[in-house]
Amino acid sequence: MALTLNISETDVGAEFDAAYARVAHAVVQNNFDEAPVVMVVVEFYATERARVNRALPVHRTNIAMSLPEGDFMTGIYTALKATSGFEGAEDC
Repeated sequence: MALTLNISETDVGAEFDAAYARVAHAVVQNNFDEAPVVMVVVEFYATERARVNRALPVHRTNIAMSLPEGDFMTGIYTALKATSGFEGAEDC
């Protein structure tokens, strides 16, 4: 499960059309006084092939979101597509 999207701000200073973004880590934080929060680390690669070939990510971002309902990973990717910076992202 992953997303493809165009990214203009990266850690390497280059833009990538059809970058490959995947959830590298997703951790549920339960503070007991509040609703659980999912802390998600998304890694972006220049292409899907770059990820398969174990290239380094061109960008990484951390996102906090509500605990998704239903399937955990599907819910995370659905929430990502509604997050700023993921406009136009498509499942791949």
